[in-house]
Amino acid sequence: NNHDPTEDDQDSALTAPVKPFATISKTPNNQEAHLRDNVSWTITVESTGTATLTDLYVRDTLPNYFEFVSTDSITLTGTGSRISTTEPSAGSTGNISWGIWTLDPGDILVIKCTANISTEAEPGTYTNLALVDSNEFDSVPDTADVIIPIPPVPRAIITKKVDSQEAKAGDNVSWTITVESTGTATL
Repeated sequence: NNHDPTEDDQDSALTAPVKPFATISKTPNNQEAHLRDNVSWTITVESTGTATLTDLYVRDTLPNYFEFVSTDSITLTGTGSRISTTEPSAGSTGNISWGIWTLDPGDILVIKCTANISTEAEPGTYTNLALVDSNEFDSVPDTADVIIPIPPVPRAIITKKVDSQEAKAGDNVSWTITVESTGTATL
């Protein structure tokens, strides 16, 4: 370009900006669980940007009283690849991850895993955090709650009444016994 308008050497090109990014979602198979139950989650990571993501990892932070049981399945749809095959070990607690990945735009990584709830867990809501991170962007989190309800408690009130306050030797006496369920569990 010599800035001579009589010559046809003016050229321009538009380029789309390169924007690497990924989304993550985490869903439990059942949002309500009890002590000693296994709870399964599905973690879905999608490369939604316009560039390849490198050194991508998915980290899951199990809540207190939850212990990792197994990776049920890992599915990668697209052209990306798994760089490191690190797997969480059964019995792990806290932070767990599934190796290092490269994801191309449009790739989808789905991890299904299971954890067990300790008998020491108290009733309440337990938040499970998953996040995806890469060299190309800051981490993106998602959470899923599991509710451990107050355990059902069987309770009853029993009353006994006699039909007559006075009786002589040899009289028949009738009793009425009433059982009322007052707890939160079926008797």
